[in-house]
Amino acid sequence: TFFNPSLIYVFLVLYFILISFLIYRVYKNEKNILTTLLWVLLFIFAPIVSILFYFILKQYLTKKSTTT
Repeated sequence: TFFNPSLIYVFLVLYFILISFLIYRVYKNEKNILTTLLWVLLFIFAPIVSILFYFILKQYLTKKSTTT
């Protein structure tokens, strides 16, 4: 095999920890239930793209809200 099976399990555990943390963070920060649901579904079905998009978008929105 190309990958060591134990290494795959480590990556899966880290993935689930990261996704759980992000879902918790979105749940605590978002007031709109539809926005929360959208982020959770994106994290589950498109994890890599949504994680990058979340951090970039949240940083942009945080900067924009503090300047106004």
